[in-house]
Amino acid sequence: MAIYWRRALWEEAIGTNYAVEDFEKDPSDYGELGFPYFTGNGFTLTGKSAAQFIHAAELLPSQNLLHFRDWEYGLTFTFPNQTTVTVLGFDYASQEEWQLQIQNIDIILPAGRNQFVGVVLFDGTAKLFNLAGPQTAQGGLSVDNISYIP
Repeated sequence: MAIYWRRALWEEAIGTNYAVEDFEKDPSDYGELGFPYFTGNGFTLTGKSAAQFIHAAELLPSQNLLHFRDWEYGLTFTFPNQTTVTVLGFDYASQEEWQLQIQNIDIILPAGRNQFVGVVLFDGTAKLFNLAGPQTAQGGLSVDNISYIP
């Protein structure tokens, strides 16, 4: 597995022929999502987190983004049609460190605005990934532009 912390380097390694879930097909409001939730581009979101779609250009320079708070439950993202992937990446923002869990591997996501994490799997594929916060998480995690190659 290779992990990238800059989108430009990740794209240089994998190319730009990938699918993207940017949440633009999902309505932005401050109401909480019910789970399971099916995004406009076919992702399935499951968990017990409090989640919503918001506009927050100060966190990530985009239109809609998914913001959620965890309280130790995590949020699971299943790729459209349970597609298996070897490459995934996304933009995120958080005030705390969070964990990306994929293929039973935990990757610590550093806190900050306009962050990126990209993963290339060399051994096997994944149908889903989970994002989980620490016990003390207060501000939540904002996610956008989930990019992947089936």
